[in-house]
Amino acid sequence: CATIVSLERFTPDVVHLRLELGQPVDYAPGQHMKLHLPDGTTRNFSMASRPSGTAIEFHVRRIPGGRFTDTALGKMRPGDAVDVELPHGAFIFRRQDYRPVIMAVTGTGLAPVRAILESLLDDPDCPPIRLYRGGRTPSDLYLHDELEGWRERLAGFECVPVLSRAGAKRYVQDAICADFDNLSQHAIYLCGSPAMTAAARSAVRRKGADTAYVYAEGFSFQFQEETT
Repeated sequence: CATIVSLERFTPDVVHLRLELGQPVDYAPGQHMKLHLPDGTTRNFSMASRPSGTAIEFHVRRIPGGRFTDTALGKMRPGDAVDVELPHGAFIFRRQDYRPVIMAVTGTGLAPVRAILESLLDDPDCPPIRLYRGGRTPSDLYLHDELEGWRERLAGFECVPVLSRAGAKRYVQDAICADFDNLSQHAIYLCGSPAMTAAARSAVRRKGADTAYVYAEGFSFQFQEETT
């Protein structure tokens, strides 16, 4: 059981949720929890912070008509108890790859990637990382200043905004393929909607990416409800 510490809005559609577990929590950055609801169903949310003490953070996207994100979440208040189960999932950072890294995220797909990046801060063995951040407009790119501020603490880190409804009107996989002719020596992490991860998988393969080093977390929907 966990206690809600705070609920704050990053954007009109994304809530920053902080929970207190009351005991030290251990997980691999990139993994997710299961939130158990009173009706017996569960929702999955990726941890958005590295393990540190007894608190954990999440990015929750509101889905219009969603039974949890658009209804139950709006009624929750700091101090409320919630039933959680963690850790779950295999979307984690593979240190053994020893390859330069490309990450592509859309929406709250940033959450597990943020946890991974935070765990690598000030690590002298961190490989060069280029993060492609997809959104419709600049207002969707919450925490952009924080990520930019990590350049000095992540050697070779670059954050590339990619907008689908402004400016060049392109998608993260388009930006990656425009920047790289050959991806055979890279490790690639994809996190976002199933449509994005599928399209990006195909795109990077066409650029020579080795599928053994392509890792993806495709967020899915359950009855109009986003589950990650």
